[in-house]
Amino acid sequence: MERSDPLLALCGETRGHGDDDGCRRCHLDRALALGFSARNWGSHLDFGYFGFAVKRVRWVVGVFGAIALITGFILIIWFSAVFDVRTVKVTGLGPSSTQAVREALPDLTGQPLSRVTKEPIEQAVRAVAPEAASVTLQRSWPHTLVISVRPRIAVLNVRTPAGGQWADAEGVVFGPMNRPKHNLPLLIIGARQSRVDGDRQLAVLEATTVLAALPPAARQRLDSISISRPDQITLRLSRGVSVLWGDLAETQRKATILQALLPQKAARYDLSVPSVPTTAGQEKRS
Repeated sequence: MERSDPLLALCGETRGHGDDDGCRRCHLDRALALGFSARNWGSHLDFGYFGFAVKRVRWVVGVFGAIALITGFILIIWFSAVFDVRTVKVTGLGPSSTQAVREALPDLTGQPLSRVTKEPIEQAVRAVAPEAASVTLQRSWPHTLVISVRPRIAVLNVRTPAGGQWADAEGVVFGPMNRPKHNLPLLIIGARQSRVDGDRQLAVLEATTVLAALPPAARQRLDSISISRPDQITLRLSRGVSVLWGDLAETQRKATILQALLPQKAARYDLSVPSVPTTAGQEKRS
């Protein structure tokens, strides 16, 4: 018997089935698995390319959708008033300086929060608060701009023929004129050092370097540092004690020697030549 039926063609023989109908039923599932159409048993449909095309279309649509979403989000953040400035906070300064900064700031209300730049704000802060060491901006979404100011910490009162200010540990002179802090030692810069900005700045740096190296026992008693020229630094401690420091050479060694000599309670210590330190007199009784 000729096997013109596609299902029968799948089977090489009919033995064990009894007839062609049995063979056809036996191999129906196999025919469907191979992709035969129910309407045309002789045609085989390959869905591989169609599936690939569908996946590719989905991928393209997803990419363009993501791009559109990101673009819309950027436009909203950068240009719209959805996230604009409505509140400005200033932190890190005292009440009077904070109020001065608020009055000096440019008008930020209504600007997109993401487009606020640091430079004009920092200039306004430094113009009215010279004690500001750094200025940072923080955006607290959706409508608050926080201006954080890190103030300088004064470690010395600085006195020059032009007046007095403060100096921080980095040697930066700042603060109002002639308003010394009573708990800080005084730096006295000679007239010659004060005439040139570079020399004055160098003197301040020398003083802060010595101050940082001093042992605690000497730092607590320090009343003043005098610098008449770069190689002549003199410290004045409480009870009338003076320390001739000399220049900045071997500063750490001089500090160690001073710590060892202080128990002698001398009135004068000469550390200008640290290999041959000398002492003289007795300090005043408290």
